[in-house]
Order: sequence, then structure tokens, then C-alpha cells
Amino acid sequence: MNLFRRAGLTFALLVAALGATALIWLPWAEDSAAILARVFPYERGLYEDRVANFWCFLSNLINVRKRFDYGPLVFASAIMTCAGVAPTLTLLYRSPNRKSLIVSAFNSAMAFFLFSYMVHEKSILLPLLPFAILFPLFRRFYTSTMLFGLFSNFYLLRKDECEAAYFSVMILVATVGYSYEDSWEQLCAHDYRVSRMMSLAGRFLADVHEIRATLNKLAIGFMLVFHILESCVPPNRTWTKFFVRVNATVSFGWFVFVWLYSHALLYTHAERTDWRDESLLE
Repeated sequence: MNLFRRAGLTFALLVAALGATALIWLPWAEDSAAILARVFPYERGLYEDRVANFWCFLSNLINVRKRFDYGPLVFASAIMTCAGVAPTLTLLYRSPNRKSLIVSAFNSAMAFFLFSYMVHEKSILLPLLPFAILFPLFRRFYTSTMLFGLFSNFYLLRKDECEAAYFSVMILVATVGYSYEDSWEQLCAHDYRVSRMMSLAGRFLADVHEIRATLNKLAIGFMLVFHILESCVPPNRTWTKFFVRVNATVSFGWFVFVWLYSHALLYTHAERTDWRDESLLE
């Protein structure tokens, strides 16, 4: 597909998306200001509870909500979100195919979760949805990410008195997900020693490939130890704040790691013929 045809298709999709959005909003055109205030609740602050994203992580070092007004924070979050989305959209534009689209959907949704303004804990479900489509390839790796998605919502579910459901789903996901082997040979059918010499992204993928089993064990081990310690410590404000911060910070670290891994995967594999083999997702 040449550059002009690709640009034309992109423009056609843009016009179709904007036109559909305009038609949906047309009945509420007179109340658009009130609707936008609800859709983009800037006055509610940068975040409400502890979310496993960049802003909550940064708040461990600097209390950004008290130090800055919401205007600069909205601008900073918009710039960082656009910067987080730009690489994956560029890679998708260079090599459009179904698998790249799914990985790019995950990367884009995760960028919004990590850097956007006023993100809710449950928003992690949005990037996990396209990532779930790649379960036949990732399997255990996806299971660990799914568990961290649940883990990051633990205190929200506790507030809603859903702890029994939380632990039940955690056990179910871990039991089913870890019973499968990762299909890394199908996903990355090439010599990882060659990848080490190709690029920084290739070396990163090679290192993850070598320690993938250890990473999964560390993930499940950390969550087990966390819940054991959290249940043993007497409930008080100081310890609760400590465990909430640990939960959000470690979950944020895992999400960033998976997000970077997904970018490296897209960068090194989008041009490969075996990556375009759609049968790998059937």
C-alpha cells in the first residue's frame, strides 16, 4: 500500500469517526457544555483514590495535587498521553495489519491509563480487553498482567465489600491462566541471539524471553506475600496508607513494564512475515 493511498484511508476513517460522533452528540447540542463537564471532570482533581498510574506514583515523591493547579496538570497529562500514544500509532501506520492493530490498541489504552487526567482504577479494564485477544500467544504473561489488574483494584473492591469475589476471581484466573504454556515459539520465531545484536528493543525482548518464567513467579509470589502481610498487620491509618501505596506503585511498575514490552514487540516484529500470519490468533 503506497503512502498516498494509506493517507487517504486514514483521512476517510477520521471523517467517518468525526461524523458519527457529531451525529451522536446532535440531540444534546444545547447541553453540550454540561455534558462535557461530566465527561471531563477536571474539577474533581488529578485522581480520586490510589490508581496504579504515573501521577499516583509521582505523588509518592511530590504532592502534585497540592503543588500545582489543575490547569497545568491537565496540560501536562495531555502532553504525556499524546507522547505515550504517538510511538505505537507511528509503528501501526508503518506496518498496518490485524495483529499490530490489536497490540496498538493495548498500547494506546495503556498510555491513557498511565498518563491521563482523572483516571479511575477500573480503567485498567480498557487496555486488558485488547490484550486478552492475544491470550493464545501470551497466556501466562497475560495471566500475570490480568492478576495485577485485579490486584490494583483490591482496595476499591474492599470498599464495596467485594473481597470474597476478588479472591475467588484471582484464584480462578491464576488456576486457568497458569495451566497453559506461553506460545513464545509461535510469537517470536527467530533466534534471540540475533535480536541482541539488532536493536535495543530486540535485546529487551531477548532478556524478557529468558526470564519470563521467573517474572511470572515473582508476580504471583509478591501478591501472595502482600495479602498475607496485609491481613496480619493490625488495621490502622498508617499501615493502610502504606499498603495502598505499595499496591499502586508495584502495579504501576508492572503495567509500565508490559507497556514497554508491547512497544518493543511491535517495533521488532511488525515487519516480519510470520508476525502477519493471522492463523496465530485463530
